[in-house]
Amino acid sequence: MTTTTILDQILTLLNYIHRRLRLVFLLEAMTATSLEGLVERWALR
Repeated sequence: MTTTTILDQILTLLNYIHRRLRLVFLLEAMTATSLEGLVERWALR
């Protein structure tokens, strides 16, 4: 195995992890905002 292929594999893996994390953060942000909206609506009652 050459150094370039190892580096390529590491970069690919990091890219994949980064993309997954971004999706998780997006989902968490969306659920957090919707939860906050629900709490606000409930508090306004």
